[in-house]
Amino acid sequence: MTDTTQAALIGAGAVCGALLAILGLAGAMWKIALPWLREQIVKPVQQTREHVANSHQTNLRADIDALAAQVAEVRLTGDDTSRAVARIGGQLDAHLTSAATTDATVHARLVALETRQEKP
Repeated sequence: MTDTTQAALIGAGAVCGALLAILGLAGAMWKIALPWLREQIVKPVQQTREHVANSHQTNLRADIDALAAQVAEVRLTGDDTSRAVARIGGQLDAHLTSAATTDATVHARLVALETRQEKP
Protein backbone atom coordinates (compact mmCIF):
# COMPACT_ATOMS: atom_id res chain seq x y z
CA MET A 1 0.00 0.00 0.00
CA THR A 2 1.35 3.36 -0.90
CA ASP A 3 1.59 6.29 1.41
CA THR A 4 -1.08 8.16 -0.53
CA THR A 5 -3.52 5.25 -0.30
CA GLN A 6 -2.80 4.82 3.36
CA ALA A 7 -3.31 8.57 3.98
CA ALA A 8 -6.58 8.47 2.01
CA LEU A 9 -7.84 5.49 4.05
CA ILE A 10 -6.85 7.17 7.32
CA GLY A 11 -8.57 10.40 6.18
CA ALA A 12 -11.72 8.48 5.18
CA GLY A 13 -11.66 6.66 8.54
CA ALA A 14 -11.27 9.97 10.35
CA VAL A 15 -14.16 11.47 8.40
CA CYS A 16 -16.34 8.41 9.11
CA GLY A 17 -15.33 8.51 12.79
CA ALA A 18 -16.13 12.21 13.01
CA LEU A 19 -19.45 11.64 11.24
CA LEU A 20 -20.34 8.83 13.65
CA ALA A 21 -19.37 11.03 16.59
CA ILE A 22 -21.53 13.87 15.30
CA LEU A 23 -24.45 11.49 14.70
CA GLY A 24 -24.03 10.03 18.18
CA LEU A 25 -23.92 13.50 19.69
CA ALA A 26 -26.99 14.49 17.64
CA GLY A 27 -28.81 11.37 18.88
CA ALA A 28 -27.96 12.20 22.50
CA MET A 29 -29.02 15.80 22.01
CA TRP A 30 -32.25 14.60 20.39
CA LYS A 31 -33.03 12.49 23.47
CA ILE A 32 -32.58 15.61 25.58
CA ALA A 33 -34.27 18.00 23.15
CA LEU A 34 -37.34 15.84 22.44
CA PRO A 35 -38.93 16.22 25.90
CA TRP A 36 -38.15 19.93 25.83
CA LEU A 37 -39.72 20.29 22.37
CA ARG A 38 -42.77 18.35 23.50
CA GLU A 39 -43.10 20.66 26.49
CA GLN A 40 -42.73 23.73 24.29
CA ILE A 41 -45.23 22.53 21.68
CA VAL A 42 -47.68 20.21 23.42
CA LYS A 43 -48.49 22.38 26.43
CA PRO A 44 -49.44 25.49 24.40
CA VAL A 45 -51.45 23.33 21.98
CA GLN A 46 -53.28 21.74 24.90
CA GLN A 47 -53.97 25.15 26.45
CA THR A 48 -55.31 26.39 23.13
CA ARG A 49 -57.49 23.31 22.83
CA GLU A 50 -58.87 23.94 26.30
CA HIS A 51 -59.68 27.56 25.41
CA VAL A 52 -61.62 26.67 22.26
CA ALA A 53 -63.21 23.44 23.46
CA ASN A 54 -66.83 23.61 24.50
CA SER A 55 -68.06 22.27 27.77
CA HIS A 56 -71.25 21.10 26.07
CA GLN A 57 -72.29 19.01 23.08
CA THR A 58 -72.26 21.65 20.33
CA ASN A 59 -69.15 22.60 18.44
CA LEU A 60 -67.52 26.02 18.30
CA ARG A 61 -68.63 26.73 14.71
CA ALA A 62 -72.29 26.17 15.65
CA ASP A 63 -71.89 28.52 18.62
CA ILE A 64 -70.33 31.21 16.41
CA ASP A 65 -73.12 30.82 13.83
CA ALA A 66 -75.77 31.15 16.55
CA LEU A 67 -74.05 34.24 17.91
CA ALA A 68 -73.87 35.75 14.41
CA ALA A 69 -77.62 35.14 13.99
CA GLN A 70 -78.32 36.88 17.29
CA VAL A 71 -76.15 39.85 16.27
CA ALA A 72 -78.05 40.08 12.96
CA GLU A 73 -81.35 40.04 14.85
CA VAL A 74 -80.17 42.82 17.18
CA ARG A 75 -79.03 44.80 14.15
CA LEU A 76 -82.46 44.47 12.52
CA THR A 77 -84.12 45.54 15.75
CA GLY A 78 -81.77 48.52 15.93
CA ASP A 79 -82.61 49.46 12.33
CA ASP A 80 -86.35 49.24 13.09
CA THR A 81 -85.87 51.36 16.20
CA SER A 82 -83.87 53.92 14.24
CA ARG A 83 -86.65 54.23 11.64
CA ALA A 84 -89.28 54.57 14.38
CA VAL A 85 -87.26 57.27 16.16
CA ALA A 86 -86.81 59.13 12.87
CA ARG A 87 -90.57 58.94 12.23
CA ILE A 88 -91.34 60.20 15.76
CA GLY A 89 -88.78 62.99 15.29
CA GLY A 90 -90.51 64.06 12.07
CA GLN A 91 -93.89 64.07 13.81
CA LEU A 92 -92.45 66.08 16.71
CA ASP A 93 -91.00 68.64 14.27
CA ALA A 94 -94.41 68.96 12.59
CA HIS A 95 -96.14 69.44 15.96
CA LEU A 96 -93.57 72.03 17.05
CA THR A 97 -94.03 73.94 13.80
CA SER A 98 -97.80 73.81 14.21
CA ALA A 99 -97.56 74.93 17.85
CA ALA A 100 -95.28 77.82 16.90
CA THR A 101 -97.73 78.92 14.22
CA THR A 102 -100.65 78.65 16.65
CA ASP A 103 -98.68 80.54 19.30
CA ALA A 104 -97.85 83.34 16.86
CA THR A 105 -101.50 83.57 15.80
CA VAL A 106 -102.75 83.67 19.40
CA HIS A 107 -100.14 86.28 20.28
CA ALA A 108 -101.17 88.46 17.33
CA ARG A 109 -104.84 88.20 18.32
CA LEU A 110 -104.07 89.10 21.94
CA VAL A 111 -102.07 92.14 20.84
CA ALA A 112 -104.99 93.19 18.61
CA LEU A 113 -107.46 92.79 21.50
CA GLU A 114 -105.24 94.77 23.87
CA THR A 115 -104.85 97.49 21.30
CA ARG A 116 -108.67 97.73 20.92
CA GLN A 117 -109.19 97.95 24.65
CA GLU A 118 -106.63 100.72 25.01
CA LYS A 119 -108.44 102.92 22.46
CA PRO A 120 -111.34 104.80 24.08
